[in-house]
Amino acid sequence: MKGCMRVFNSDQVPLPTGDFSFTKNLNKPFALEIGAGTGDFAIRWAQNHPDQAIIAVEKTKEKYRKFVKKYEDLGKPQNLFPVHANAINFIVHFIDKESLSHCFINYPNPYPKKMQANKRFHNMPFMKVLKTKIIKGGILEMASNLSRTIEEAKFQLSEIWGFNVLRELKLQETSYAQSAFELKYLSRGETCTRVTFIK
Repeated sequence: MKGCMRVFNSDQVPLPTGDFSFTKNLNKPFALEIGAGTGDFAIRWAQNHPDQAIIAVEKTKEKYRKFVKKYEDLGKPQNLFPVHANAINFIVHFIDKESLSHCFINYPNPYPKKMQANKRFHNMPFMKVLKTKIIKGGILEMASNLSRTIEEAKFQLSEIWGFNVLRELKLQETSYAQSAFELKYLSRGETCTRVTFIK
């Protein structure tokens, strides 16, 4: 892919605004969600894995506001950390190497046009950096309602970035929805796919 030929320079990535010093005090490894939306997936993960922390990053103000409201209504779970930032900037500056047991990329902006291919996460040179943040044997999981996005991601993440496909799950029932996006797509009859990769 053309996008993978570019070089990622961490030194040119801006420092995100905010106090993220809490990352230094987390027990490793922990989980990370890129593009948390209104927080449904991260909240579910935190509830199902009470002994492991998850950082959930969302860059849009409105979705992050709704996420924080849910987080506060739940009494601010101690293993859940909502972050308002650009995920790439946050990861570069505040996630150490080999810190992540799991990294979730759920329903990212598909950027469907051919000219937008270099904006898809699996085509970004940033993936080389993200891989260093995941422990050996760690998990990278991607979900999408677009089959062409999934097929492209499977090829790129395995052939270019060196991950192995662990499993692929196709969802059609709303009872399996783990996020607002997933519920929306399943409710209108679309098939959603979750692919789990292992480092």
